[in-house]
Amino acid sequence: SAGRFQNMTNQECEECAKETYQPNPGKTECRVCKFARRPGATTCSVCGAGKFGFKEVDGTGCEDCPTGWWAYKGDKIECLECPKGWHANGVPLRGTYCTSCIAGTWSSQPAAFDSSTCTKCQAGTFSTILGATLASSCLNCSAGKYRTKPGANHPLECLDCPAGYFGHNSGRVEPCTKCAHGFYSSGIGASEPCEECPRGWMQGGSLASNALRATCDA
Repeated sequence: SAGRFQNMTNQECEECAKETYQPNPGKTECRVCKFARRPGATTCSVCGAGKFGFKEVDGTGCEDCPTGWWAYKGDKIECLECPKGWHANGVPLRGTYCTSCIAGTWSSQPAAFDSSTCTKCQAGTFSTILGATLASSCLNCSAGKYRTKPGANHPLECLDCPAGYFGHNSGRVEPCTKCAHGFYSSGIGASEPCEECPRGWMQGGSLASNALRATCDA
């Protein structure tokens, strides 16, 4: 593996000594590098966190990771790009980590600067995924439920149709449909159309109580 070499004398795989390194596996010797201060080095960089390059004897040679790129522990030949669904958390240079877009959002932009690139799932949908990269990660609220605001991060943020209402389609943005006069729906989260009151029954009570149209009275 990297940081080790095949000793041809004893045929054993040994760790590169200090002041040497080996970036590739399967080699029979390590390369000289006075900046490799620890055994088993895989690079000859020693640039600090958030930087990349090869440090010269006079201390020059290391450069800042650009916006949207990062180097966690330093000692990098090149910085790593924040992938789609992640961002630099507003750090303009010398990034040491990336932050994921939160659940309920997604982003297809690599090397993003901050969370402003994370797009909220549309109303009527939700997503539980961290670091989502596609709009298709946002799933429709199921039939019998609705969601009027964007950015839902859990199916429980989809609201049940109340008694007296129904929603036969998924991904509803608007509140559910009220049962027509003479029809009822007694349960919450109804996805099927309201049922007609049996013969000899009707919706009783005042207009206020009829608003739910949840039951029929004899």
